[in-house]
Amino acid sequence: MAIATYSPKDVKVIVGVAPMIGFADGSFVDVEYNEEAFKPFTGADGNHARTKNANESGKITIKLSQTSPCNDILSVIHNVDRETGNGIVPIIIKDNYGTTLVVGAECYIEKSPKIGYGKEIEGREWVFYVAKLKMHLGGNNVYGQLYDGGNK
Repeated sequence: MAIATYSPKDVKVIVGVAPMIGFADGSFVDVEYNEEAFKPFTGADGNHARTKNANESGKITIKLSQTSPCNDILSVIHNVDRETGNGIVPIIIKDNYGTTLVVGAECYIEKSPKIGYGKEIEGREWVFYVAKLKMHLGGNNVYGQLYDGGNK
């Protein structure tokens, strides 16, 4: 069995047509659905069922350093959206050392990040609403290929 590899440098985030660079230290991308895929139901007689939730929306949070030039790009996208309503962009997140892939075809910035200044370089958290989030949560291995059950 080979040793798996993860490289934060090889996680690519593209907003619109702009590759993001200058991420904050630590966790720099968070992705989550807004609601559960299924809601449980238990009847008075103890029978169980579930309801499939049609809501496929989610949130993508991109954490940039205050020194990242991408803050300018995201500011322009957000300001244009506030003025004209034309700030809906696609987002793609791909782990090039693994098989995780996140796609949102219609995303918009919910609000400008909180701005803070201190002794150290601060982060800027850009939160995007994603109308229909598509996510394949994969793993990492030596070749960035799908796991084959140890048959390599």
